[in-house]
Amino acid sequence: PGPSIASECDLHAMQPCQQTPAMALQPCQVWLAGGTYIAAAMPAPLPVATAPIPVPMPGHWQGLTQLPFAGTVLATPGGTARAGETGAQEGPQDGHRGSDAGAARRPPRGRVEAKGSRNRGRKASDAASCRTTGGGDAKSAQTKGGGPPSSVMGKVWRLAREPKGCRRVQDAIADAATDEERLAIVFELKGRVWDAMMCPHANHVLQQCITAMRATSCPFIVDEITQRGTGAVCKAARHAYGCRVLQRLLEHWPDHVTGLADDLISEGLLLCRHTFGNYVMQHLLEYGSDQQRVEIIQGMQKHALALGCDVRAAAPLAKAMLCASDTDRAALAQALFAEKRLITGLACMRHGHMVVQGILELCDAPERDEAIRQLTPDTEALKKSRYGRTIIQTLSELLQEAAAPAGG
Repeated sequence: PGPSIASECDLHAMQPCQQTPAMALQPCQVWLAGGTYIAAAMPAPLPVATAPIPVPMPGHWQGLTQLPFAGTVLATPGGTARAGETGAQEGPQDGHRGSDAGAARRPPRGRVEAKGSRNRGRKASDAASCRTTGGGDAKSAQTKGGGPPSSVMGKVWRLAREPKGCRRVQDAIADAATDEERLAIVFELKGRVWDAMMCPHANHVLQQCITAMRATSCPFIVDEITQRGTGAVCKAARHAYGCRVLQRLLEHWPDHVTGLADDLISEGLLLCRHTFGNYVMQHLLEYGSDQQRVEIIQGMQKHALALGCDVRAAAPLAKAMLCASDTDRAALAQALFAEKRLITGLACMRHGHMVVQGILELCDAPERDEAIRQLTPDTEALKKSRYGRTIIQTLSELLQEAAAPAGG
């Protein structure tokens, strides 16, 4: 802003003008910007001017052109004054934080709130219509996904390998009205199952097929994996994307993947210790048959030390302790007890402490007492681990329960 002219002119010498009572904008200063005069304004409880107000200027400024002042200021229904169009050129006051000229041109608060209420009402009516008609979310998802299922026909494989395209195919499978439409989409993957398993995008489409379809409808998925041999199945279990497809197969089609399960059991020890393979073995322990579960647990008993010292293999051990029968659980616990201080090491691991927790809570008295006997001398070591402290808490509860009848 330029220099104030308040010292060079007498603002009290302004000529009287027609006035109406309202919250007004009172002219206070005049700045020089770009060779023009700009009148600033500030709200004040003064009468409103309905006609232009002449402002006297210094003598050495008389040769310059005077700009018109702000027009009529009207009172809005909400009680807030709003300035009319000034007709003046844009000046520094538009971006000046301390100026009220921009604030005077803002719309009334009541009008903004009314617009917001209309938007809220429109959103509420849209949500109500979705709840009333049912399936509104599916229809909107279908629209975002690229149209009806028929829109992906003939190009499923190309879309499945694209980041956005794979989502379109997944939505098309989920939104298909009949099994025939789903089959038409899924059959375009026939002969490409292995490639889809190894693809960072197409593997999601394959998982969607397994989740939404029956195994009898598309047996080629399992057949194409099995035909590649035992080494291929275990290779897929070690793959970052292939392991996901195997997990869905074990989860949704457990009765149709016996051959795959047998191949996985043949390398069960190595897969339990693998970064991705351990997830497949956990699913096999949870969803596999009783015979498959027994075979896996028997292998764990023979290699208890190797599995108990591995941070990855601790997760399959915990799953086995949870899903095994009482007899198999007791046998696995005894195999772990046979290794010196192995239980203490497991108690300090993220997944290993769940193994110890399972022994303390699920096993019978002999195994539980043996676990307490081995853990008690290592209490100080357990206190240094967040997972060990959880085991200490469980031990305290068990000891309190054991002492309660004696105290009664």
